[in-house]
Amino acid sequence: MTDDSKIRLTRRGVLASMGAVGAAAALGGAGTMAFFNDTESFTGNRLVAGELDLKMDWEESYNGQLQEKVPPRPILSRAEIAIQFPSLSDAEVEAHFRDQFRDVPDQLQAPVVAVDDVKPGDHGEVTFSLHLFDNPGYLWLGGGLDGNRENGQSEPENETDATGGDPGVGLGEFGDAARARIWYDENGDNVYQPGQEAEPNETLIVEDSLSAVLAALSQGIPLDGDRSTPERDCYPNSTTQYLGFEWWVPVEVGNEIQTDSAAFTLSFYAEQCRHNDGSTNPFGTPAPTTAN
Repeated sequence: MTDDSKIRLTRRGVLASMGAVGAAAALGGAGTMAFFNDTESFTGNRLVAGELDLKMDWEESYNGQLQEKVPPRPILSRAEIAIQFPSLSDAEVEAHFRDQFRDVPDQLQAPVVAVDDVKPGDHGEVTFSLHLFDNPGYLWLGGGLDGNRENGQSEPENETDATGGDPGVGLGEFGDAARARIWYDENGDNVYQPGQEAEPNETLIVEDSLSAVLAALSQGIPLDGDRSTPERDCYPNSTTQYLGFEWWVPVEVGNEIQTDSAAFTLSFYAEQCRHNDGSTNPFGTPAPTTAN
C-alpha cells in the first residue's frame, strides 16, 4: 500500500490511500481444545470446528459526490434473494447473500481512497459495512501513517516553510494539517450525527489531525458491538454494523501543504468471543476510545 506507483497522490497535498484494509480471524485459543479432548465418545457423531468470517462493503464520497460503492449493485436481503431465486435452498440463499460482500483481505480493492489535487475546504468520507458471520466476535480497528511526504516544494510552499513550521527534510505538513474522525455510524447514512438531539445519537471513536488519528489507530482501538451498554460487547454474528471515516482540509490551511501527500492504512481484526475476553490487542497497547 505504500508503493507510490500504485497511489498517484500529487499536487497541493492529497489525502492518501486507505487500501489494504485487512482482517484476521482467530479461532478460539487453547480453551477451544476442551471441546475436542473429552474422554467420552459418541459413535456416529461429528464435531466440526466453527468459523469466523468477516466481510465488508463500503461507500466512498469526495466533496459530497459518490466516488465508489462496493459492491456497485444494490445489496439484497436473504428474503429478497429467496423471492428472486425460488429454486435455491436455504443454504444456497445464505451463500448468495454472503457472496455480495467482499472477503478481507483477499477481495479488497486498494486503494479505497485515492484523491488527487486536494485543496483547502475539500472533504471525503468512507462508510464501512461490517458483516461478521458464523460466530460472534470481538473486533479491533488498527492502522497507521505509511507516508507523510514533502514531494518537493513549490515556490509558495518554500516561502511558507522558510518562515517556520517546516517539519524537516522530506516530511510534509499534510498529515498534521488535515483532520479526520471515526465514528459508529448507527444507521449507515454516511453522516456523523452526535448529541442527544440527533437520532440516532452516534458515538465518536476518535477525532484529531489525520496524523494523530492514525497514531491512535497504530496502537489498536477495541470496537464495541453494542453502544447501549457501559461495557464493551461482542459483535453479533449475521448482523450489519457501520463505521464512518471522514477527512477534511480546513479552509484556513494555506500553502504549507502544496505538493505534500500522505498514505495510510486501516486494518480490521476479528476473533471469536467464545473462550476469549477481547483483551488481547492484536495491534499493541490499546489506545483511548474517547475523542481528543
